[in-house]
Amino acid sequence: MRTAGEPVALRLTPDRKSLAADGDDLSFLLVEAVDARGNLCPLAMNDVTFRIEGPATIAGVGNGDHHFPAEFDADHVSLFYGKAMLVVRTTEGGGGPIRVTAASPGLREAKASLRSRPGH
Repeated sequence: MRTAGEPVALRLTPDRKSLAADGDDLSFLLVEAVDARGNLCPLAMNDVTFRIEGPATIAGVGNGDHHFPAEFDADHVSLFYGKAMLVVRTTEGGGGPIRVTAASPGLREAKASLRSRPGH
């Protein structure tokens, strides 16, 4: 067991990186606040803003807090116990690279690369 230090960065972890370009396929990305050693910072409640580049949109955000005011289709979410979730939906068409960025003031931003493939 390790005690977390102060949060210094965000970390994005997608459940999968290859998606169908059908307008319905989803990837769930866990966003976490981490300290300098990569340990989860469970007390972090930072507001995180997401940016998507490529053939995808934000399908939803959440943090597991049942008191969380539900703006599930927003481009931002507050961390709850240091974590939140972003759901990305592909757009229909030719596919291509998808770049996801999570940013929060005072923390190093996180990036994840996904790929949307036609006929996947």
